[in-house]
Amino acid sequence: MELASRDVLVGDLISSGILLGGYGGYGMGPRMWAYGAGSVLALNDAQQKKIEAIEDAQFKKQWALMPQMRAAMEGSWRNFEAGKIDVDAAMKAAKAMEDVRLQMLRNHLETIKQIDAVLTPEQRAKLQKMGPWDSQEGE
Repeated sequence: MELASRDVLVGDLISSGILLGGYGGYGMGPRMWAYGAGSVLALNDAQQKKIEAIEDAQFKKQWALMPQMRAAMEGSWRNFEAGKIDVDAAMKAAKAMEDVRLQMLRNHLETIKQIDAVLTPEQRAKLQKMGPWDSQEGE
């Protein structure tokens, strides 16, 4: 897959919350640097390369979980096709999906932690100010 196509796919998955395990939203996520945060933080070349490697590893980890999520979702759909509800099967499918979501969340949080370790204290402070939680009132 070409890089541009992969970035579009990643953007679609992020906006749907899938790639981040349903825990998308604000903060640091895959390819955030490509959309401006990297330039605002004035990352040096070494930082950019490290962060790109971290993000690529994150993408691969999350993408590898997608077949498990799809299988769990299909199992859930089959539970309702016959017009009968099998409560135990529904709970088993929900547990399987939740397990995958929790692994995706863990992957996402580990990625944030790794990226944070690449940043200087000044860059971390600047990134914190960029978040929606800082109204910047009174500045």
